[in-house]
Amino acid sequence: MRGQKQTLCVAFPLLLAAAILLLTAAPASASYKLVDQWGSQGAGDGQFDSPQGIATDSKDNVYVTDLQNDRVQKFDSSGNFLTEWESENGSYIAIDSKDNVYVTVGFGIQKFDSSGNFLISWSSPGVGSLPSLPYGLAVDSQDDIYVRASLFLYCYRECPPPHNRIDKFNSQGTFLTDIGAGRFSTYPDSGDVATDSNDNVYAAGDGIQKFDSSGNFLTWIGALQFASPSGVATDSKDNVYVADSGNNRIQKFDPSGDFLTKWGSAGAGDGQFASPSGVATDSKDNVYVVDSGNNRIQKFAYVDRELAGSATAKGTQIKSGPEIKVRVRVEAQEKLSVEAKGIVKIKPVYRLKPMTANVATDQGMTLKLAPKKKHGKKIAKALKKGKKAKAKLTVKLTDEAGNKKTEKLKVRLKR
Repeated sequence: MRGQKQTLCVAFPLLLAAAILLLTAAPASASYKLVDQWGSQGAGDGQFDSPQGIATDSKDNVYVTDLQNDRVQKFDSSGNFLTEWESENGSYIAIDSKDNVYVTVGFGIQKFDSSGNFLISWSSPGVGSLPSLPYGLAVDSQDDIYVRASLFLYCYRECPPPHNRIDKFNSQGTFLTDIGAGRFSTYPDSGDVATDSNDNVYAAGDGIQKFDSSGNFLTWIGALQFASPSGVATDSKDNVYVADSGNNRIQKFDPSGDFLTKWGSAGAGDGQFASPSGVATDSKDNVYVVDSGNNRIQKFAYVDRELAGSATAKGTQIKSGPEIKVRVRVEAQEKLSVEAKGIVKIKPVYRLKPMTANVATDQGMTLKLAPKKKHGKKIAKALKKGKKAKAKLTVKLTDEAGNKKTEKLKVRLKR
């Protein structure tokens, strides 16, 4: 209600001219828009049978592991088919800085060039004679390879301790170290791996665990809000995207693990999913999702949009004496930053001290704007004598993508 005037009744001797301004942001699910999709059930070019993993290269070409068709398919960023090559039981996939392609297959990892020419293969180390089964994989800035590995599936009796961890190799397949041993479920644990610009490692499985480049555990991301998270990816700002397979949605977090937004629901319509298994981003931070149950790829882009807002006001009282304060209340459905400032017009004009703050998702915040103490007393005296005053406020909301919404608000103060 831009520019709408509202009246506050001031009680004496307890005096406060206050306004509580409620601003509601647009639903977070509106922040991503479907811009392209391709694929259907089948074995032809651009068709899929249980696609699993997805990755992009330096030219924003898209690579998809087509699990039941035992192949990798390559597309441009608009979904136009480019080429394919055989990769039996290929599940997860990653690309290095030279656009070489790594695929987890059976008990090992295969490496191809960007045209699909086979280069080398190797296996994750197991325990004794028991091999490891590789799941997700990722590549860091040094082109080292991280592979989610599980042993438990292949143990039937006299089992050694569970072997669910992340194995680290160089680009030639030489084992370097392991990460997270003992931190994953004792059950066979599948899920993808991702790295960010600082070579931190994110692993999907029981949830999303974050490790530094030396393998030290840092934090959980989105604890207890996933159902079988499968794919995980990061963007140019190190935001984290999770294919929340059991909930048929994509969730987005900032690098600290704070929730930002989500989209998707169960179904076969635009923007809906059936057990999404993989997620990837390109150089423009577009998001590609493997919609496995629907045998297709969906591409989403962040859409700049004006943040919707509304404002209301009501009076309150403070028992501490004759003070003038204006309270700004912000309710958010996504992470926002807030800047509020204003004046009280009562001849002369008194300026309110500006305030800024960050508002976390689903957590309201109250900002208290007040003039200098001596000015507040003058305003209070003037109101007591019957003079009229109004507060004029400017409240700016900014989302994590830089989209802005400005509210110009007026609140009339009188006895």
